[in-house]
Amino acid sequence: MKKIGLFVFAVIAFSFVACNNQKSQGKASETPMEQASPASSDDSDATAASADSGKEVADSDDPEALIKAYDSYADDVINLMQKAAKGDASAMSEYSTIMQKAQDLSAKLDKVKDKLTPEQTKQLAEIATKMTKAAQGMQK
Repeated sequence: MKKIGLFVFAVIAFSFVACNNQKSQGKASETPMEQASPASSDDSDATAASADSGKEVADSDDPEALIKAYDSYADDVINLMQKAAKGDASAMSEYSTIMQKAQDLSAKLDKVKDKLTPEQTKQLAEIATKMTKAAQGMQK
């Protein structure tokens, strides 16, 4: 059981690190004009990748839709953790899809972070807490 808990923790840690690295690399390679552009090629790539996962990632200009998509992502992560905890081998095959969705959402949320209200920021924090508590519950 401890091995499964460590696996789940590693998956979550990797997802946060992967999302953070993508933000850093994206900012370093963008020119100021690209940063100001609301419609970049990254948006179309992210939408295409998320369509492959069966769930469309929300439009990057709508914070409410992104929050709903993030909540859906959190549910997917929790379900994946539960599958992994039960020893379901399909969890590993779903991992890459979940990671792509995490990267897509991270990029889109980063673009609208300045538009978020305090309530929306609180909602995002609550969703992150939900995932953290689920991961901690798997370790027990």
